[in-house]
Amino acid sequence: MRVKIVRIYDKSYATVKAWAEPFKDEAPAIPEAVLVKFIERLSMYKYELIKNNNSLCEYLYSNSKYWSLKVQISKNEIAFTAPRTKSFNSSLVFECLQTASELCDTHNLAIYFSKDRDWIN
Repeated sequence: MRVKIVRIYDKSYATVKAWAEPFKDEAPAIPEAVLVKFIERLSMYKYELIKNNNSLCEYLYSNSKYWSLKVQISKNEIAFTAPRTKSFNSSLVFECLQTASELCDTHNLAIYFSKDRDWIN
């Protein structure tokens, strides 16, 4: 079973859910242009496309197969996921947070860190 370590949403949703845990199904869609830019930049961070269908794209972090770190992209959520057994690895968590922070440097996206159950500015 995989767990979501970092979740990314449209900034407007983070404002509404400022003090509560987000839910993918109620989040608004991330603008298409923002998703396209995120995906373009993600490929520069050693993530390889492994799944692409109408509702979900999935990328695998290719720098460490041991972690099995993936990024799942849907119309209203971007999630960095890992197997539950690896989700406490400090290097993996650092990679998730660092990459998410660098890729969310626009004012359109907000990051939710599942481990601390808190939004990151």
